[in-house]
Amino acid sequence: VILSSQEDLAFQQVTLAVYTSPGGLYDYVLGDAIAREGWTERGTAQVYASSNLAPEPLPEDTFDPILIPTGTTMGIFVLIKDPLFNHKILTLEGTEPLLPLSTDFSNGDLLVRQGIAQIFEPCLDWGATVVDYSLNPRPRRFYGSIVYEAGAPSAPTMLPTISSLPSASLVPSHKPSMSFAPTPAPMVNPATTSFPIATGGDIIELVTPEGEEEESGSDAHGVMFDITAEVACEIYSVELGQMNPEPMNINVYTRRGSHYHVYDDISQWELIAVYTNYSSVDSDNLISIPAQFVGTGWTRAFYIAVVETYGQTRPIWNALLAGENYRDGVWAQDDVLTLYEGLKFNGITADRPMGDGVTSGASMLEGPGGTSFNMKAATIRYRPVATITPSVSPSISQLPTLSRGPTVGPSFSKVPSQQPSVSFKPSEQPSVQPSTSLKPSQSPSAIPSNVPSISVQPSENPSISASPSSQPSVKPSVKPSLSPSESPSISFQPSDTPSMSPSDPPSVSKKPSLAPSISVMPTMERFSMTSSSSGTPSAAYGVMFEVVAARAMTIKTFWIATYSTPSQYTVHLYTKPDSWDGAENNPSAWVKLGEQVFSAPNQNVIKLSSQLFDSVTLKAQEKQSFYIAIEDHFFMVRSESMGSASIANEGSIFTGVRKYPYDDLFSTGNQRGFRFQGEVLFEYGIDPPSVSPSMTPSFVPTVSYAPTAPLTTHPTSKPSISVSPTKFITLAPTPRTESTLQIKFTSRIRISGWSLPETAAEIATVVTVVAPSLAALAAAELNSSQRGEVHIVSINGVAVDGDPVSFTGLLRSRRLQEEEILDIEYEVILISLCENDSCDNAREAADALYETVTESMREKMENGEFADALEETINDIDVALDLAIVSGEFGDLTLTILALLSIWYPTWTDGSYCSNDGGEPLYMKRNAAAWLYDTRDGCCSRYYSYDYAACMGDDNLGPIGYYPAWDGQVSKCRNDTNVPDYMRYNPSNWVYDDIDSCCERYYPWDKDNCIVESGGDQSATYTSKWFVNHADEICEMDCPEDVNVTCGGAVESWKDTFDSAEDCCENRLSWVSASYCESQSKKETPTGSSKFYVNYEYERCVQDCDSSANATCGGIVTQSHVVLHDSAEACCSDKLGWIPTEQCQAESTNTATTYAGSNQWYVNHKLGKCVQDCTGSSPCGGLAFAWDERFTSSGDCCTNKLWWVDTSDCILT
Repeated sequence: VILSSQEDLAFQQVTLAVYTSPGGLYDYVLGDAIAREGWTERGTAQVYASSNLAPEPLPEDTFDPILIPTGTTMGIFVLIKDPLFNHKILTLEGTEPLLPLSTDFSNGDLLVRQGIAQIFEPCLDWGATVVDYSLNPRPRRFYGSIVYEAGAPSAPTMLPTISSLPSASLVPSHKPSMSFAPTPAPMVNPATTSFPIATGGDIIELVTPEGEEEESGSDAHGVMFDITAEVACEIYSVELGQMNPEPMNINVYTRRGSHYHVYDDISQWELIAVYTNYSSVDSDNLISIPAQFVGTGWTRAFYIAVVETYGQTRPIWNALLAGENYRDGVWAQDDVLTLYEGLKFNGITADRPMGDGVTSGASMLEGPGGTSFNMKAATIRYRPVATITPSVSPSISQLPTLSRGPTVGPSFSKVPSQQPSVSFKPSEQPSVQPSTSLKPSQSPSAIPSNVPSISVQPSENPSISASPSSQPSVKPSVKPSLSPSESPSISFQPSDTPSMSPSDPPSVSKKPSLAPSISVMPTMERFSMTSSSSGTPSAAYGVMFEVVAARAMTIKTFWIATYSTPSQYTVHLYTKPDSWDGAENNPSAWVKLGEQVFSAPNQNVIKLSSQLFDSVTLKAQEKQSFYIAIEDHFFMVRSESMGSASIANEGSIFTGVRKYPYDDLFSTGNQRGFRFQGEVLFEYGIDPPSVSPSMTPSFVPTVSYAPTAPLTTHPTSKPSISVSPTKFITLAPTPRTESTLQIKFTSRIRISGWSLPETAAEIATVVTVVAPSLAALAAAELNSSQRGEVHIVSINGVAVDGDPVSFTGLLRSRRLQEEEILDIEYEVILISLCENDSCDNAREAADALYETVTESMREKMENGEFADALEETINDIDVALDLAIVSGEFGDLTLTILALLSIWYPTWTDGSYCSNDGGEPLYMKRNAAAWLYDTRDGCCSRYYSYDYAACMGDDNLGPIGYYPAWDGQVSKCRNDTNVPDYMRYNPSNWVYDDIDSCCERYYPWDKDNCIVESGGDQSATYTSKWFVNHADEICEMDCPEDVNVTCGGAVESWKDTFDSAEDCCENRLSWVSASYCESQSKKETPTGSSKFYVNYEYERCVQDCDSSANATCGGIVTQSHVVLHDSAEACCSDKLGWIPTEQCQAESTNTATTYAGSNQWYVNHKLGKCVQDCTGSSPCGGLAFAWDERFTSSGDCCTNKLWWVDTSDCILT
């Protein structure tokens, strides 16, 4: 800064202070000074004026560094504390207007806004705002330099960070890193990361249409849209075409996948940016967000929501245009991104960012699937990135990595920080250690501390909470809470029973899964069936209809076409299996799914909320009836002939019966020949196995309910599962002693006549057709003791992971290029029984099997038989291709002896644990060392340690020691047979030999009650030592309260104990006078020290003794900060220096001296009364000062000096 002064004062030092305030410096109250509250002092220093008016640095060691996280604002106040106003800080003239604060200067890292001029007010020890003639703050600009370090690394965390995606490691870590101490410095790992790595690329802009020249834009409070990436990229910002210049609050949300059918469910979205008092003028309509990764082929939805407008009705102003096709219309597109048509929102708030679905929320020009909206003349900025594919399992580093954001949980320090941390929001967890303050608190705390704070000086007010804490305490509560937690609790031990339904957000695991998550079908998304009809529209108060599912589905909700809307009405939804026919007037035949109340919705479509109605699951070809009824309002149906239906690929909606009018929901007013008009919203379900064979191979093996009628030409790869026992009893158990050998070899086949796949669906089609065909080709020469499997590795160099996935698309019809050849790499696995247990001829058997299979496969590839089989399979899915095998190559074999078949593997199914039935999945066989075990104990210990006894089949296991009950009712340790399996499996970590150790480990905050509840003797736990009682500000003994008056009961586990009351008072109640604390703690009457201390109210010194003892006693000193003096003279000299020493001593010792006074009357302004100029009891008010006017009588004093006070109250009595 540049500090100037008068020339003759240039070498005088002056105090300079620096303050900061998160969020900015001005509170937008014109003419008002910057409020002192909310500012933090960062240091003071003694400085000189600048000798040549050049900027001079402030002392680095004096001021704390000011941390400004990315995207945040920090107010800075530099103040010269010169009461004589000889020193000043040079600044530059600011620009008008001040509000909003305009930009002063900026670079690539910082943006500095202009500020306001302040002048030092000595009485306030703060600044006062300099204003102009209109009482507006005078804007000033900073003149000097700001020295900073960019990108300073975060301090290392105590616990490993948790990433939402696994890092790109080729193999999973052996075990997680469990460090109990932080690393000495942050670790920057140049190896693979937990998220795709951005390796370059320039910022690219995708500009949306501007519309026709005469086309005006549409207003909104929010806009929601989808973006699909052809190339992996990161999206950084959205610049809208036009916005209202008034302040507003904006939230930005995103989610992986489309917004379709979750546009009204905020729980499915992630909040990524929050703008408070956003100004489109200062920001040029730019909304920046943290970089959002969109992988190749991914879709990511965004929602920009103005949740507070401060009264403005058009925040997004003429910035949207109407689209034409909401479902799949493209709004803007380049080589990398495709932006689709979306939705606009009106009437949203911070509490309801997606509206209520009735009076506010998504807005369309037509019904579902109708005209949409998206941004007009907007710019989306992004950067293509190269990525590394994430690994299958998370990589756990032995050292913490450099964090790019805040940790998921709080960091736990073993000692308190030497400097306070500056946070921009309150802590989510209480501190583990008390804070060490150098000053007392200015006001009481709103939330009690977990442990008392240790202050060098006492607080001016006690810490008293007006409400319960908003965050959980470090120690669990003694009693259960009366209401559920606002956030999910994180448990460090498994639940006793599984949850009834899946969590809305995914659960966060503290360590990697022991097995991959095997899904039977793709992630569920909602789809819809529209009831189409050419019949005549008609009104109804209710409609009953049938839905027949073409495939398994779960019906979530309905959208209903309606007419003009009344003020309020209620929609009821019922269902029943099979047909409604015969149950039109029978309410007991129906099950109610829910109801919803609507209040004056301005729309022609009633959208039932899926959260208010139970869902219904239908199997393929299953019929289910539904009844939709509305009280006090009619809706739209269409007349159609009975038996007809609206048919879609997923199912059919049949014509039924309407009710119009009715007196109750199940009245007799039934009219047949009317069909429901609207949409059925559903998710795909899981089909049961079909009765007849399917046209194409299944993605997962089906479960058979009976043996296949004709014999198969070769054995199946897995045994069939029967729902009933075998009719005949076998004579002996199935032999399980054979050894097996496994050979693997990688092969390649090149096929012409097939267009190269470009999408995930096309790749899945190739895998679905080719893999089973190759498996059948390889199995043609196998006997009953042999089996084989085929796994597609890559297609034209593109890796294919896992088994074939489900898909909805087929091969696209397009003109083939002459050079297009399908190059498929695949792996063949053959398993065969050995001739004997030792398998001593394994190599010869493996070579013979390899030659037999490969020769057969090569022959059928060369003679065209395999190409014909492929064409026949493809024809079954309505695609005609002319294929030819260009070449077939077979790699060298790899031989593995699998030993005996008593191989145990995890089944991953409910009610089942480890099995040795030979049904282990392919991925386990491919990596047997990592997945399979020779013993049941090894399998159960690895995968089911939390339920070890059930896995091993053990039932009646005895007690093994004391373990925590954890039943939520009482603090108790048990010693019985009900030990949880995860404790029984690992007793050294959970179980104790005695009650005291168990209670100390698991219930330290309630140890005494735990010992009693567990059947132990509490008396043995008392120590007779002293501990602090902060409520009464005394120390008490750790002994039963009925023993003596100094006993305070059992000491809490987190409190320290001391050998004496003196030690306890000194260390835990340092603000209380030591003698007073000891007397109170020992229940003795305090006598005081008889030393002198100052009484500013009466401007004299008094003695430390009971005020009733004599006239010089001022009461017992209770606070340690009160300074005691050996004599009245020393007290007067040190504390009352402006009063003549002899006079002060006379008043303090209540003795007559030459300064005994004139006995005349004068006004004591502190008391507000007329008093006599003398010492002693009333009406003496002490000796008058030389400047006090004296009167001969009290009446003259009252009449001349206190004429407005009643005579009876004027004189000191």
